[in-house]
Amino acid sequence: MTRAEAEEILSSYRQKRREAEGAWIKAESLMDSVSTLQATSYDRPVVRRSVDQDAMALKIGVMLAEGDRLQELYQCKQREADWVLAEISGTMCAMADPLGTLTKLLRLRFVDGLPWEDVAEEMAFALRRVYQLRLEALDAFAEAWERMHFNAVEVVQK
Repeated sequence: MTRAEAEEILSSYRQKRREAEGAWIKAESLMDSVSTLQATSYDRPVVRRSVDQDAMALKIGVMLAEGDRLQELYQCKQREADWVLAEISGTMCAMADPLGTLTKLLRLRFVDGLPWEDVAEEMAFALRRVYQLRLEALDAFAEAWERMHFNAVEVVQK
């Protein structure tokens, strides 16, 4: 596994989280719109059902269904993010990193989403040193990933 592939795996967690958050925001916005439509449609006295009221009810029904779909999408993306985080965390535990420096660097950057400058500040290292450690950390992650997944394939084949 290359460093770029390791970085892609690590970055996929934040991507899944962003996708889940995006679905949640859309669902909330849609549900707010539904609430507004329902409030305005029920504020008017109903003398007799009109075509407009039927169209409004249909529109609300469609919006509610879309809101349900978005909430299901959120839950799916959240489960995907949780699974990726579990894979990443397991791999980090298997890394050859006796002091925990490389693991901390990867966690701050790829799990917590801090920019490199903040990672350097948090770890009390110069930015240049953090960039050097980044390469070591990606190599260690890639090695641990391959070791874990190779062993898993080997066990399944037996």
